[in-house]
Amino acid sequence: MSTILMERHCGPPPVTSAPIVKYTKGTHVVLEWSEAVQAPNWDPQSIGEQQLSDIFCYIIHMRQWEEDNWTPWVSPSRDKKRRRSMTVPCLQLGVRYEFAIQVQSTGGNTSQLSPAMEFQLPPDAQPKVSPKGPEAPRIGILRHRNGFQSPEHVVHEYVEARLGTLPSLQQCIQAVDPNFFATVPLGLEEPALEDCLERLQLPRDAVVASAGYLFFKYQGPLQALHTVTAFSNVYAFVGVEVAADRPLMQDKDTAHAHLRSLPSRMDWGSALRAWETTFPHLPSAQPVAPKAAAEAMAETPTDTTTVRCRLPGFRVSCERLGHHQFRSTTASSEFSAGLIDLFGWPPELKRPELEVHLRITHSAAVVGVRLSRGHDQGTKISSKKCNDDRVQSMCPTTLQTCIAHCIARLGCIEPGMVVCDPMAGTASIPIQGMHRWSSAVYIAGDLDAEAVGHARVNVRGTRVDACWWDVRRLPLRTGCVDVLLSDMPFGQRCGSHTQNRKLYKEAFWELARVCRAVTGRAVLLTTESVLVHEAVGALGGVWEVAQERPLHMGHLCHCFTLRRTGA
Repeated sequence: MSTILMERHCGPPPVTSAPIVKYTKGTHVVLEWSEAVQAPNWDPQSIGEQQLSDIFCYIIHMRQWEEDNWTPWVSPSRDKKRRRSMTVPCLQLGVRYEFAIQVQSTGGNTSQLSPAMEFQLPPDAQPKVSPKGPEAPRIGILRHRNGFQSPEHVVHEYVEARLGTLPSLQQCIQAVDPNFFATVPLGLEEPALEDCLERLQLPRDAVVASAGYLFFKYQGPLQALHTVTAFSNVYAFVGVEVAADRPLMQDKDTAHAHLRSLPSRMDWGSALRAWETTFPHLPSAQPVAPKAAAEAMAETPTDTTTVRCRLPGFRVSCERLGHHQFRSTTASSEFSAGLIDLFGWPPELKRPELEVHLRITHSAAVVGVRLSRGHDQGTKISSKKCNDDRVQSMCPTTLQTCIAHCIARLGCIEPGMVVCDPMAGTASIPIQGMHRWSSAVYIAGDLDAEAVGHARVNVRGTRVDACWWDVRRLPLRTGCVDVLLSDMPFGQRCGSHTQNRKLYKEAFWELARVCRAVTGRAVLLTTESVLVHEAVGALGGVWEVAQERPLHMGHLCHCFTLRRTGA
């Protein structure tokens, strides 16, 4: 703890510079101060940085006065965008507190503490109520009793509000009797559902959409499953279990016992047959009693090839959402132990021949056997499907194939339309659109010469034109574009938040100029949702926000669907 916080006082200091109580939620209180706290004697030039507000975060240090002594404690609340408010837990009325703000570089190499400030909550502290109700806590600032509310959790709740939770969809899933399911980008379930119905020629009542999943009944050739571009991964369906007594949400021993016994309560026959059909050259995965496997091992104690030629090496990949008394690695271990007891498969974590998918969402569990290509070609298994052969030259900002296809589908492309990606990068979105809606005209461009070089390699042999231009000064006629599709700069791997504040305002003016009035539209993917709303508002009704959907790409993103008005 800093010497500023560990300094002893002979008595409670007077209350000075009391922050404002913004609102309360449960045991959490948001404090707001009128002026940003700056670290003393910190020269930005000495560390080669121009904007402290863009590259540093605040960490709040606090202590409270108890029985003539200061009891120190540290709150892990962080604010990476320098908002003038901070959330701290467990504040009590009538207790004196002292806090300081530590300004720390994102690399962790430089930090400095501000002067300490003392305050006391007023006895009549009440939540700040606005006309729209209490202000909602921001993601990444509010710390719940069970941990941070991650972006994945926020998007998951948003999707469940539209599609329903797994317990509420359990009867629908049982009515469909699915034999396959696919993972799709979280937040883009609707366009993925459309692609699934079109590619596999399925009726709507044969598919159940859930948060991040599509469960469906399919009787056609298995090769067609890998042609659905919106799928992240394809799995043979084993089962969905939603226990009434919620054992996964109970104590650790109960959850471990439930996970270990879970494989024996599911039907693996059809899933293993689908896996053997997909990978005919791999060892058979048919059930083998542990006793028979042990006898085979005893016959050849120095050579395990006899057993391994009949049993595939396997791995359980577990994903978990919600508060549980166990870790994901522990869940994988317990479920793997149940599979070993049931089938006798040997574990193989680095290069498995068979991968079992286990997804635990609160009290529900989804189990499947992965059918996506990858490990049958001797490559390392990835939790996400790699880009297909359509995008061969990639850079760190290249979108996944499934996300690029869903964005293109949200554009509602029709024959003869002019589709433009003004910030195309490697042109993954126009390429996916061209392969699905080939009768439209596609134009892609970017300011980064290296990205344009990647794009020209990818569009070779296609009817997509890759150009080198500045989105603020597009070499296009006014009103010539029908659909704008773009993965805009996030300000992380490319650019910065400060640069985006200027770029977004100028880019939206230019996009409004080239987009066709009344019928034109734009589908834009970004993390800078605030800047999008500011830029749209500054144009005075030229753009209309038709839809804003959050999605999870490892972090929280927003997909905007804008309509060009006649203004």
